[in-house]
Amino acid sequence: TASGGPPRCVVAVAASTGGPPAVQQLLSAIPRGLPVAIVIAQHMPVRFTRAFAERLDRIVSIHVLEAEDGMPLVSGCAYVAPGSAHLELALLGDTVCARITQAPPGNATITPSADRLFRSCGTVYGQRMCGVILTGMGSDGRDGAAAAHAAGARILVEDPRSAVMSGMPQSAIDAGIADEVGGVEVLAASVVRFVASWASVPA
Repeated sequence: TASGGPPRCVVAVAASTGGPPAVQQLLSAIPRGLPVAIVIAQHMPVRFTRAFAERLDRIVSIHVLEAEDGMPLVSGCAYVAPGSAHLELALLGDTVCARITQAPPGNATITPSADRLFRSCGTVYGQRMCGVILTGMGSDGRDGAAAAHAAGARILVEDPRSAVMSGMPQSAIDAGIADEVGGVEVLAASVVRFVASWASVPA
């Protein structure tokens, strides 16, 4: 099994209003043992993100945990950004690690920022990144996904017609960066194919 080693690729997920069930559905389709790390920016208050990660960990086959600063990314794991903070990826030597930046009190910026997460994933992984934009209001994820897309990443977007909130998916579609649009089950199958395509490529 590929679990436990350095990820060959990364899947970044952006979700806001209506996101938890969609994130659960997406992660439920990911089998254990794939050489991928999944990073999730779900807009949620700080006291809820750890419970969200723990709940997902009990339900899905891959390991899910709340990301901590400096934590190395490991294959077969999904990392939930802590609420009221930003999760980004950084290369420390040969190891990809999570970097957590606390948002200043009273800051109007959306946390965790999908834009910042996607941008950093694109910088570190390039074409070995797949970004998934799920339900949510507003346009978080669009600009970061555009930067990642320019770096070679594949961007999947939930069909606005099936999303609880169409704002985030529609903004990505309007920006012309969606490589595929579909329901969550369709996107989940595409994620598995994406990871499988990198599984046989030397690291």
